[in-house]
Amino acid sequence: MKNNKLGLLYSSITLLFWGILPIALKLSEEFIDATSLSWFRFFIAFIIIFIIQLSSNNLNQFRKITKIEAIKLLFAGVFLTLNYVTFVLTLKYLSPGEAQLNFQVAPFFSPLAAYCFLKNA
Repeated sequence: MKNNKLGLLYSSITLLFWGILPIALKLSEEFIDATSLSWFRFFIAFIIIFIIQLSSNNLNQFRKITKIEAIKLLFAGVFLTLNYVTFVLTLKYLSPGEAQLNFQVAPFFSPLAAYCFLKNA
């Protein structure tokens, strides 16, 4: 039962942060541009994950990455960064609520559009 309560707590915190993210990003556009903000977010996440990996001695797993996997990781990082930058840029044209709605339904519409456009490919 303890895990259920802990899971509910974690999911509630995640829901809270995802809910206030567009509002915080809208407020931050007054003093930092979208690209710098995204790079700052990724840099902080990198530092935190690096410290966690270093403290648990899991950095050795990265020595096993092949050249192809490294290229795939690089492309994933670039496109993830583009996703965050364009999300922040849309806040200039949309309200935070509309941006959050678009951000939440995008994972549904993306495969649907891929199916519609690429079904004969």
